[in-house]
Amino acid sequence: GAQPELLTAVELSRQTGRPVKYILRREEELIVGGIRPAARVDAALCDRSGKLEAIQLQGYNDSGVAIGSSVATVPNILYPGVPKQIQDWDVVTNGPAGMAFRGPGGPAGLWALEQAIDALAIRRGIDPLEYRKANDTDPVRQRLFAWVAQQELWKLRSTVPRQDGEWLIGVGMATSAWMYILNPRSLVRLATTSTGGIVLSSASQDMGNGTKAALCWAVAEELGLDRSRVEVRLGDSHFPRGAGSYGSQTTASMVPAARDAAQELKDLLIE
Repeated sequence: GAQPELLTAVELSRQTGRPVKYILRREEELIVGGIRPAARVDAALCDRSGKLEAIQLQGYNDSGVAIGSSVATVPNILYPGVPKQIQDWDVVTNGPAGMAFRGPGGPAGLWALEQAIDALAIRRGIDPLEYRKANDTDPVRQRLFAWVAQQELWKLRSTVPRQDGEWLIGVGMATSAWMYILNPRSLVRLATTSTGGIVLSSASQDMGNGTKAALCWAVAEELGLDRSRVEVRLGDSHFPRGAGSYGSQTTASMVPAARDAAQELKDLLIE
C-alpha cells in the first residue's frame, strides 16, 4: 500500500517539480518498515479408518501492532466438505505493523495442516498421497494427485531415504492452494507496428511473477503470432489502468483483458 514515506516523497516532488527519493535509515526501517508476521498454529485432526471427519486449526499471529491475520483461515481451501473449526487470534505486540509477504497467512497455515495430514497418514499406515486422494475431493487437485502418482520420483520414494552426514534425505509431498481476485476494470492497449508486430501497454506491473511473459503469450496465441513479435510495456501511469499485485489478481485479471483486446484487434484488422 501507499505508506507515509511514499506519500511524503510524492508530495515533495509535486511541490518542487523535481524527483524526490525518500530513504529510511536502518533504525527507521526497523521502526516503520513493517515486519514479516510470525505465527504458531495448533492443528488437530479427527479420523476414522482413513476417513477425515474433522479439522481444528488455531492460529496465533504476531503481526506487531496490526490485526486481521488469516493463518488458520487459509487452509480452509483444502479438504472441502470436511467439518472445520477454525480460529485466528491476533497477538498484538510492540512492533511495527506486519506486512504481506507472498501469500500472507498461507505458508504457516498450510504447512501446519499438511504436516498434520502426513503424520496422521503415517500413523494409519496409509500412503500420504492415497490419504489425500481419499479426503480432498476437489477435482483439480484430484488430477494433480493422479499426476504425482505417475512420477518416477514418487514411485521410488521408498528407496530414496538415506542419511548424508547431518542431512536426512527423502521424498515427501504436501498440498497447497490459494485464492485469487478477478479485477474486471483491468485494461490494456494494443497497437500494431509497421513491421507487423504488436505492442501491449498497461499501467499494471511485473514484480517478478511473470506478468509480461503471460501477457505476451496470451496475445501471441490469440493472434497466431510468434511471441518475439509481441512487446509488453508495463509500469507507466500514462498507460491504461491495470490490475494491482495484491490478492493474486495480476495474471488472472490481465490475461483475459489481453485476450479480449487481441480479439477486438483481430476483428478490426479483418474488417
